[in-house]
Amino acid sequence: MLTFEELEQLAKQIIDNTTPDEAQNFLDLDYEGERLWTKNKIISLEAQA
Repeated sequence: MLTFEELEQLAKQIIDNTTPDEAQNFLDLDYEGERLWTKNKIISLEAQA
């Protein structure tokens, strides 16, 4: 299982290596909310940038 820090780093890598449209398209594939934390973290990190 990933630690919080590893999940946070993963979210940062997603932002650094994908366009906003690509990230949104990936997140929109999940209809059960399993990636909700990651989606919210991406939004949070984008707001901080």
